[in-house]
Amino acid sequence: MNTYDFAIVGGGLVGSAIAYGLAKASYRVAVLDEGDVAYRASRGNFGLVWVQGKGLEIPSYSQWSMSSASLWPSLSEELWELTGVATQHQAPGGLHLCYSHKEIELRQAELTTLSKATGGQFDFAMLDHEQLREMIPEIGESVTGASWSRWDGHANPLYLLRGLHAGFLRFGGTFLPGSKVHRVQQRGDSFVIEREGERVHAERVVLAAGLGNRLLAPQVGLQAPLVPNRGEILVTERMSPLLNLPTTYLRQTGEGSILLGDSHEDVGFDEGTETPVLCNYSAPVG
Repeated sequence: MNTYDFAIVGGGLVGSAIAYGLAKASYRVAVLDEGDVAYRASRGNFGLVWVQGKGLEIPSYSQWSMSSASLWPSLSEELWELTGVATQHQAPGGLHLCYSHKEIELRQAELTTLSKATGGQFDFAMLDHEQLREMIPEIGESVTGASWSRWDGHANPLYLLRGLHAGFLRFGGTFLPGSKVHRVQQRGDSFVIEREGERVHAERVVLAAGLGNRLLAPQVGLQAPLVPNRGEILVTERMSPLLNLPTTYLRQTGEGSILLGDSHEDVGFDEGTETPVLCNYSAPVG
């Protein structure tokens, strides 16, 4: 019988980060992961380490985001020293591009409200076209200005996932890939996690299975009314350094490829791509 202090259902970024921290704290931890056949958001993550704009309705979420962003450098250094995996984290500040004066006014009003709600902890600056051009000389004439925050940055989510997995194993964690968890049952003060041909026993269970939590959460008295939402981006070939700063919908990776765009499509579990979406991408205009 396999018995652990914690069983993490889902080995994506959320599950791996939790598992890494628990294993580092000397708990016996198992990660049960379906594998790359799952709808793994980690594979299509845009890679932003972002603060500005978060918490507009819940200011405490903004404070949480700032705390998380401030811990990124030490985490990246720790993973590098432990595993030799570089997350490519950079924190040069980030930009949200605006395409009209109305959009600039709305953005400034939102971020001013957020700054006041956090007691000034979240700070930002609004840039006009010329100020923005000093930061990104390649900016087009259609861009009116931008909001900038020192809190923002970016990283490589795939290297982060690799580093967390490697660190988790270095700390003695157990990784169990290859099949889908179909049942989680509480028995007394512990849990039994079942999947094809295997049962795992644990004192605690963490559900980090993304969309899979829709079926697993009710089994332990929780609700996770998640729905799929497809997002499409364009990825270019590797290019010489072009963008010094990440933006909300455009950034250059450590390898040189450029990621463009963002979409939110209610198409169920369809993983396909649509030419009209890829052709007609434009940043939102106020």
